[in-house]
Amino acid sequence: MEKNKVWKLRKDGLMHTDEELIAMIKDGRVSGEDLVTSKDMKTWIRIRESIYQFYLRGEENETV
Repeated sequence: MEKNKVWKLRKDGLMHTDEELIAMIKDGRVSGEDLVTSKDMKTWIRIRESIYQFYLRGEENETV
């Protein structure tokens, strides 16, 4: 299961799976301003500038 943990969240310094990161966004534990990176990335990016920005909006775009 550890190999599925690809996202490092700067605020806690831990690695997370896609599912964990999505759940944390939906629960409000992670905001659009929080930063993430992965082994393949050389920089940190804000959640609101990543593919996870969709989950910040909740269900308003659920049918897209």
